[in-house]
Amino acid sequence: MKKQIVISVILTIFVVASLSADPDRRRGSRQSGAKFETLDKNNDNLISKKEWLARFQEIDTNGDGSISRDEMQAHRLKMRRTRRD
Repeated sequence: MKKQIVISVILTIFVVASLSADPDRRRGSRQSGAKFETLDKNNDNLISKKEWLARFQEIDTNGDGSISRDEMQAHRLKMRRTRRD
């Protein structure tokens, strides 16, 4: 149970931090929608626990159940590169 709470808190912090890190606030709603869409894999306009955990596992590249600063930075870099393409 504690592990699920920790995972939920980490993912919430990740989403809030990534949304608030937008340097151009005027694009915020558009980008927020795009970020939501990337998490909502089945396009039901809901982000399920399974979808949250899938993102967590994508970021946790070594599979230890925690996201290190290096893993987070690598994920952000990967996402930036994906957006440029």
